[in-house]
Amino acid sequence: MRILVTGATGFIGQHLVPLLAQMPDTAVSILALEQFSHADLTPLPPALAAIREQFHIVYADLRNFRLTVRALAETEPDHVIHLAAVGVTDPFMSIDTALRHNLNGTINLIRACFEKNHTTKQLIVARSSGEPSNLNVYAASKAAAWNFCRMFARTQGWTIHGAMIFQAYGPGQSPSNLIPAAMQAA
Repeated sequence: MRILVTGATGFIGQHLVPLLAQMPDTAVSILALEQFSHADLTPLPPALAAIREQFHIVYADLRNFRLTVRALAETEPDHVIHLAAVGVTDPFMSIDTALRHNLNGTINLIRACFEKNHTTKQLIVARSSGEPSNLNVYAASKAAAWNFCRMFARTQGWTIHGAMIFQAYGPGQSPSNLIPAAMQAA
């Protein structure tokens, strides 16, 4: 099985990739926006740098459809786990940034998975518990992206699933987030 993970250097991704890398007969690739040289792994979170030889890195910007298609052609994933997003901790993120990354990036990934790549069987998209409220730009952009996922699944028959993630926490999380801050205050 071949799995491609977007957003692997984020909080959830840096915990998921090591677990996927332990699965037998599984080749894990991560789609990274930044260039990580083999000599300098400092931009990689420690959990990923420690297992660097257990996964492949492909570089692409989901905002660029051609680069996204190229990344999928290089990795030929059976399954894609889409965790990449911007603005989860930025209530003042600009609308343009949210739309380019969270909406257009997701649409580019969906199209690259199913229109251009004939190996992808399933796309799992991380969803946000804030989507139903649309109280900020991040939540609204994630809700819009999910609506496109649902539309493509219904009209094209593509296998797209949503994983609604509620208050993820654990080692490596920023101390300014709710649960670490509450634990520190206690």
